[in-house]
Amino acid sequence: MLKPEAQPVTFSVALCTYQGAAYIAEQLQSMLDQTVLPDEIVIRDDGSQDETLAICREIARTSPVPITILPPGERLGVAGNFFACARACCMDWILFADQDDRWLPERVALFKNAIADHPDAPAIQSDGLIADAHLNPTGETLWRSYFFSPREQALVQAGRGEVILTRHVFVTGAALTVRRDWFLALPAPATQFYHDEWIGWFAGPALRLLPAATFLYRQHESQQTGLATTWHAHWQHLLDSQLHARTLLERDLARFPRLAAALREAGLHERADLVAAKTCFVQRRLSFSRFLPVRLFQVLASILTGDYTRFAIARRSIVKDLIFPASLAKR
Repeated sequence: MLKPEAQPVTFSVALCTYQGAAYIAEQLQSMLDQTVLPDEIVIRDDGSQDETLAICREIARTSPVPITILPPGERLGVAGNFFACARACCMDWILFADQDDRWLPERVALFKNAIADHPDAPAIQSDGLIADAHLNPTGETLWRSYFFSPREQALVQAGRGEVILTRHVFVTGAALTVRRDWFLALPAPATQFYHDEWIGWFAGPALRLLPAATFLYRQHESQQTGLATTWHAHWQHLLDSQLHARTLLERDLARFPRLAAALREAGLHERADLVAAKTCFVQRRLSFSRFLPVRLFQVLASILTGDYTRFAIARRSIVKDLIFPASLAKR
């Protein structure tokens, strides 16, 4: 239900597709079943070889919402595809959408109310319900799966979003809406960044939350991005992270300076300093000793300085560095 004070705003949907024939019709129908319809749907395909585009064209023929299918172009990958699609949108606000999820009927209405609550926010993120491949809810939510605690949520709502991003990523593209005029001024994501994390860093303290689930977030084997949804999966992820620990940390060591440079270029110096400080912490974790007694001292020193609390999900990262350090990972 819309709040009386909700201002007239228009919504584009930026829907990116790739080999999505199994799911795209259900997702599009969920958009057309909204209690408040979006004003346009823009689709950009990233080189599908299945029936994805044929299904989209068939639905577009009778859709009550205008559907624009962008002409085929070069393959851009996930982040590039979403940025290209969103830049082709024309309405006041852009709702990002994954091809394999399903929107809950009140999604657009809830975001419209959230915009009324936070009229100056450039980006707003909702929660989501995690579902299996058949869209049966698992009982888990997107925010809980990211260890995005109520305390952290309160900090984001209080204008401290960049502090939480310095610890861990909690921004999810499928849960985002962004103000179009603000989005069009953003630089394209640097190499090794997804669009959602990039948007989160540039929104920073102005990012706001919609504390409600607005969609079903489907988990299946063929999706390009995903997350762990059970404690067993989180533990397995911990083990897998050890096997690739050096690769993951080296990736961050390479990509964070690009983010810091882009933030400085945009005049966001305090945020750039946070990223630079986190980069130093990543470098320190890479250099931890292979020998447990020495490593124990190094980890303890970082605990005492507060670096694990500032730059990581503390307990998980401490366990990783004590038991599964990057120095022991196979190269």
